[in-house]
Amino acid sequence: MTEKNVSYYGRFNFIDENAPSELYLSHTYSPIDLISYWGRCGKMSEFYTKFCSQSIERVQNEYVSNYVSTIFNELIENAAKFSVWKDTNIIIELKAYFRLIKFTITNYVVKKNHDIFNEKLQRFYGRIEKGETVDDIYFEYLEKKDSNDSSSGLGYLMMKKDYPVHFGYKLS
Repeated sequence: MTEKNVSYYGRFNFIDENAPSELYLSHTYSPIDLISYWGRCGKMSEFYTKFCSQSIERVQNEYVSNYVSTIFNELIENAAKFSVWKDTNIIIELKAYFRLIKFTITNYVVKKNHDIFNEKLQRFYGRIEKGETVDDIYFEYLEKKDSNDSSSGLGYLMMKKDYPVHFGYKLS
């Protein structure tokens, strides 16, 4: 759905942004710093996961902790890869609400990447609304994947397929 050049996909407004959280953490990073020192993405995801585990008992479970860390890592790496590298920042916010985690990443991309991602999200959520499953979309994608295509989009599909999480996107 679109309003005033803003597109929402998935469960972006699942948690009211004005709801008080039990935990709040915010950091700002330079995309070029993350690209130059790639290992920092993994370290950051480990930090955010451990920080959550202090407040959310469920994240202390090793299985849950691993998948939370994997998701954080994938999102942080994508923000670093696709952000405009100069004169912009990546803002990461983490909020915890009892048993829920809201992980928000704000970054700036060139219009071409914005439009490509917007199109992929429209296509994906359109198929879900028509009754297709994430598994169907994932396996069809693997069968049709062009090995020369550098913009895979596979990470998002794998996260949706493998982990019991809700994603939401706001593109403006």
